[in-house]
Amino acid sequence: MDYTERYPAVVNSLKKIKSDFVVDGEVVAFDENGRISFDAVQGANPQAPLTYYVFDVLWVNDYSVMQLSLIDRKRILKSMVPIKSVIKFSDHFKDGIALYEQAQKLQLEGIVAKNVDSIYQLGKRGNNWLKIPTSKRQEIS
Repeated sequence: MDYTERYPAVVNSLKKIKSDFVVDGEVVAFDENGRISFDAVQGANPQAPLTYYVFDVLWVNDYSVMQLSLIDRKRILKSMVPIKSVIKFSDHFKDGIALYEQAQKLQLEGIVAKNVDSIYQLGKRGNNWLKIPTSKRQEIS
């Protein structure tokens, strides 16, 4: 699905990056308490204040970087993200337990734990990438 008309601020920020690329990320909106609200993203009008958190890069200038380790891909991605933009680089955290506990306190949906040496495998989940919910819920795929 093409979201360019729904998220013009995100699209305009992406256009400022001086490379051809494919990134993996998630557009989020925040509620009045500063918490991430997926409902706010779904119902967002084109003028809503949104943030695009990018956490991985797959292609840069016609070159696949999927065979590089996650930590190397994140270094490349970080160098691409503009300063003072609606695009935000999602860094990795060495202390997964502390991050999980913080996600629980903030009542976030969960975290994704990724092995820093893992390669990017399209459409595959394995032990190198784990989605860890902060509460029990049913996920619809």
